[in-house]
Amino acid sequence: MLLEKIIFTVNDEMDFIDITFGSVRARINYRAGFDLDQRLRIHAKDAARFDRAPAKFTNEVDVPELEKGLKPHRQYRQSRLLPSVTNWMIESNAAVGLVRLTFDSMSEEMDYETAVKLARAVRRASRRAKAWAGDTSRYSRCLGNLTDAEEDYRLGVA
Repeated sequence: MLLEKIIFTVNDEMDFIDITFGSVRARINYRAGFDLDQRLRIHAKDAARFDRAPAKFTNEVDVPELEKGLKPHRQYRQSRLLPSVTNWMIESNAAVGLVRLTFDSMSEEMDYETAVKLARAVRRASRRAKAWAGDTSRYSRCLGNLTDAEEDYRLGVA
């Protein structure tokens, strides 16, 4: 299998984020962007297990820092933009170390390091869009991968 380098761009536009990754183009709300970020990182870690990369590899990937001190707008506001996709899904193909991103019927595969870089770009754009919207809420979510100790030992990641 031959992988090509795929260029991606992620930009914020008011309270939405625009994602272009290969043939995939999507506009989603910033709230969905935060969820997309976490799921990309979880599936990247899952795909990396079969290359025997430790779960902490995400800290070693060269990604730009998140902006600090983003000031939210004084009032809550909402644009008239609409999302361009209704469904999105992320899957990891751990046998070959790839992560598949699907928006409606369009999908692309990427290596796990690119998935981490894309996740960081989505998070940065989501934070800027949230500040534009004037959203001051502080909620958090947690996703995780449960693994089997015997499987980890067999793979050599324990």
